[in-house]
Amino acid sequence: MIFYAIGTVLLSIFGVIFAVFPVVTTLPFGMDSALTTAIGYVNSFFNDFPLLLIVWHMTLWYLGIRVFLLILKVLLGSRAPQAN
Repeated sequence: MIFYAIGTVLLSIFGVIFAVFPVVTTLPFGMDSALTTAIGYVNSFFNDFPLLLIVWHMTLWYLGIRVFLLILKVLLGSRAPQAN
């Protein structure tokens, strides 16, 4: 219950901070249609080759952990675990 309350407070604070920014509905230079098309191509590729989806997910996990460790190194300095 305490974690829920802390999370609610944090989300409320972020909501107040980001309320001053305008709402974006399209990307500049027509990039929204290009990104939509590219994501459609990637999804159709993984529908044709479903076993490669496992490799893709593991790659994303690996990159996410590496980025997390790099951010941790920036925040903690030499006290962070090694990212190699």
